[in-house]
Amino acid sequence: MDCDRLHFDKPGSCPHCHMPLQKASTIKPRTKVGILLFDGVQIIDYTGPYEIFGQAGYDVYTVSKTGQMISTAFKMKVQPNYSFANVPQPDILVVPGGQVNAARKDKATLAWLKSVYPQTQNLLSVCTGAFILAEAHLLDGKTATTFHRSLAKLRKQFPKVKVVTDKRFVDNGKIITSAGLSAGMDAALAVVAKKQGVGNAQKIALHIEYIWQPEKKFARGEFADVKYLRGTHRLIRQLRKLSSRIIFKQTQGDVSQWDARWQLTTGQVDKVWETIAAHYDTHHTLSINKQTAKWRFKGSDQSDWSGQVKLEPVAGKANDYQLIVKVWQVSKGK
Repeated sequence: MDCDRLHFDKPGSCPHCHMPLQKASTIKPRTKVGILLFDGVQIIDYTGPYEIFGQAGYDVYTVSKTGQMISTAFKMKVQPNYSFANVPQPDILVVPGGQVNAARKDKATLAWLKSVYPQTQNLLSVCTGAFILAEAHLLDGKTATTFHRSLAKLRKQFPKVKVVTDKRFVDNGKIITSAGLSAGMDAALAVVAKKQGVGNAQKIALHIEYIWQPEKKFARGEFADVKYLRGTHRLIRQLRKLSSRIIFKQTQGDVSQWDARWQLTTGQVDKVWETIAAHYDTHHTLSINKQTAKWRFKGSDQSDWSGQVKLEPVAGKANDYQLIVKVWQVSKGK
């Protein structure tokens, strides 16, 4: 509560919450958790860890460059607790992601981050917050992860960082980076586990009804669509020009297979198929016939994979077709 920070000059009860006052010298200082905010910050990136650390009993507060109200990625208005000028030194600092381009190029933000970092016990980035840490050279020589759509960009822009795709979060000891969005909660729970024991982290996860399964090693960057179907969105953009309607019907799979489907309405089915065939011909297609294309390729670990794209008429609906795109690891079957 806000009155937890108040101090009084004599014993008694708090006039706000009516709890009995305790002698300050007998109270162990609470772990301070600072959370950086900036315009365009992703909501779950900072509220997820805020909830975890709050449930752990830590003193959690937000900070922005000026301390003035910021607007999140979805236009939520948030009033930070502090500015860089008056924020208490955090024991744990959380750097969330979102629309980070302005923040990662802001000299004041980078200077403040580098100034408070030496006194922190842990520095935790969530999602594309890793780009802010990398810009400040705090990830040089370290292993890191980020949002699955930004992994390649982080690897390209910061060659001194070892970027991995198979981790939900990466613990370098003091610096912890997490993958996108909800992965920040997993990283925050890992910090609690380090400081208070796994049991307390499990208790918090159960209390907030969050499925915390660190042993499952869920990493979105390892899923088959992220690794091997990344160009499909460009194909769909091309097909929209040839179709009066495209409906996204399904996307599901795991690390060893993926199945994505769309339903489209078009009077130019031959041109649609030509576009599809041309797109997948760049994948060393083995065969193209009767609006079906198949190909084989090597995975990132040199395992054997197959791919297939089909354009099937929808029964009873003129000019309606189902586009089915699949990839699967051959050794693990279809």
